[in-house]
Amino acid sequence: MPCEHEHDGHGHGDECDHGPTDELAHQKLLYQEIDFDSVRCQGGESNNAKAVVKKTYAERLSTEPTLTSACDAEMLVTVPYVPLPAVTELCSLFHRFTGQVRLHSILIRTSDSDNAPSTLKVFVNMDQLELSDVADKKPTQTFELPRTNAVQELPIKRVFFSRATSLSFFFADNHSGDDEEPTTISWLAFKGDYMPLNRKPISVTYEAFANPATADKIPGIANGLGQIGD
Repeated sequence: MPCEHEHDGHGHGDECDHGPTDELAHQKLLYQEIDFDSVRCQGGESNNAKAVVKKTYAERLSTEPTLTSACDAEMLVTVPYVPLPAVTELCSLFHRFTGQVRLHSILIRTSDSDNAPSTLKVFVNMDQLELSDVADKKPTQTFELPRTNAVQELPIKRVFFSRATSLSFFFADNHSGDDEEPTTISWLAFKGDYMPLNRKPISVTYEAFANPATADKIPGIANGLGQIGD
């Protein structure tokens, strides 16, 4: 089955080294709010996509399992949030979710290898997006990722991610420069606020000892830079 797609888009990224990661750095990571069973991957193995998203903060440095693209460098990963069957009558856009996410940043770990992704395009609330037509869609934000073993925190334009019910990640190419070489990632996570329907925003943690007073910045995590659109 052919796996050829045209695409464009530009962004910027850089690698930054920091000291040891603070034990409370996982605060505000969205975890229980993700609908893991509905995570899917086109151009790669969906079960492995679920596994790299389901890794906890404590497992972020583990290289197994790894998500690898199947027949070329491209793959599309879609991550929805928790379903709520009781609200299926409300609106087609929200019928699968208990609420919305106000995203703060995206966390990703790849590798210091040619198979590390180079261009990442992120789409908000396009969970029906197909790999075959992703090149024709304008991304919400585009990132250029460096080759690094460090966990990267990608700062987003929050105004465009304030009502997220699903996120789609298009890995367009990798550092090999060869469209036929596979792309790999080992961890994908999200930091932000979860907003249940008809309730005020709440900050989300998934560790009992998380300190609400901890600063929003995650020490020990490299920064990446992105831009809106192509």
